[in-house]
Amino acid sequence: MTRRPESVDRKYFTDLNWFHLRAAFLVLALITTSSCSAARPDVISSSDVTATSVTTSSPTANLTPSLAQEKYLDSSRQLWSRLITNYLQQPLWTQRDAYDATTVLAVPVVAAFELDEESWQGELAAFFDRELAAYESHRIFDEISGITKLQALYLPSLYLAQNAMAHKPTNPRLLSMVEKELLAVWNAPSADWKGNEFPTMASAIRWKIEHATTTPSYFRSIHDGHLYPMATAANIATVLGSSTPQSIRSILDLSAAALATQATWEPNGGWVWQPGAWTDHRDYSRAGYTEKIRHDDPMPVPGIAEDSSHAMRWPTWLSSFEGGFEAVGRTEDAALARRLQAGLATQMITKVFVPPSTTFANWRTTNYMDGRNGIYRYGYSTDDIGLGVGPYGVSGSFLWGWWSLLHHEAMRSTYCDVASRYPFNAQEQRVYLGTDTNRDRNPIVKSDQPYSNGLTQLLDQLACMLPDIP
Repeated sequence: MTRRPESVDRKYFTDLNWFHLRAAFLVLALITTSSCSAARPDVISSSDVTATSVTTSSPTANLTPSLAQEKYLDSSRQLWSRLITNYLQQPLWTQRDAYDATTVLAVPVVAAFELDEESWQGELAAFFDRELAAYESHRIFDEISGITKLQALYLPSLYLAQNAMAHKPTNPRLLSMVEKELLAVWNAPSADWKGNEFPTMASAIRWKIEHATTTPSYFRSIHDGHLYPMATAANIATVLGSSTPQSIRSILDLSAAALATQATWEPNGGWVWQPGAWTDHRDYSRAGYTEKIRHDDPMPVPGIAEDSSHAMRWPTWLSSFEGGFEAVGRTEDAALARRLQAGLATQMITKVFVPPSTTFANWRTTNYMDGRNGIYRYGYSTDDIGLGVGPYGVSGSFLWGWWSLLHHEAMRSTYCDVASRYPFNAQEQRVYLGTDTNRDRNPIVKSDQPYSNGLTQLLDQLACMLPDIP
């Protein structure tokens, strides 16, 4: 499979031993948190940082991709056969399953091509052939809605892009399905909230870019409901290259404008997306609290970053944007996507990752991308208890492997360390589950099953084996 050339932005990281880099970032984190923890109790404390520094030098975490493959490829094939093969036999394009299917299958789709596993590629091709047949039979995308529909469109586009980059023949009917359904969504009226309606998604995004402040704050948010369609368009461009139609190129235009204007760079070399956009939203209304108890009075945090569980989609979005921009000759925009990838890795290392410690023997993440760790989604509709997600409560999202799609040594090394720590104990499973959902789900992903049935173990092993720079 053809790899893109190493960028200058990434080379800074890859020229350094990751453990030296990690030590430097831990010192930076210690300085930062020591100076502000008294004023910001929702930020991880210096004790969290210092406690972790003695337990992160796992030999497993220092595996090169080739050594990781020697260690994990055979067991990954066994886990794939036991879990993914059966999963792909199911009609995962339903309202119940499509959302989770994209979460589960994104890393396997990439790994199937990056690791050149032809049998896995064959299983994926057969799955998407069945999805296409279902679509041509009874228009399955009319039966799903909202973010579930957008994730369901992104997954086949990701497969098509990976397939094209591997120089494999494209299924034109599958590509046509994705393009047709994407443009239908893109050109339909867009209404995130009452009072925030637009004639098309393009006009909505354009308005949001032009308005730096809104009341309420979340009216200006460019979120997964916009970014999934934009990344899907980028995947289509990756497949079509110079033949990309203007309808898709115009989406790339808006994507480039959003990326150039809505990421706020921080002094640490990282960035956050639209800080403060979610301050007024009910999901963030108790972000200023750190104790998971009843809080009748809201405590929003001005300027807060997005939650780290939703932010896990950025690695695959940015990879899609980079590929799409490159395919149509937009080299400056592709370079921006690479800078954002490197910056996002820095943000994760310096603000979000919490390494194993004497109090918790595995990796965690803070709830928010700026390092804050307050309550998230207090009173959310799928939370039967209603107290929201407590500190470190979204850490389980990291185990889906998506951060490895930055193809960055720091991300891969962390997944190697996580992969070496299976099986998880009861405390680890409880923390990774966080606040369970009452949403109906496929048994393979229901409740704490992914942490004990081998699913996240497979995803973390695949993440460990992916090349650092594709």
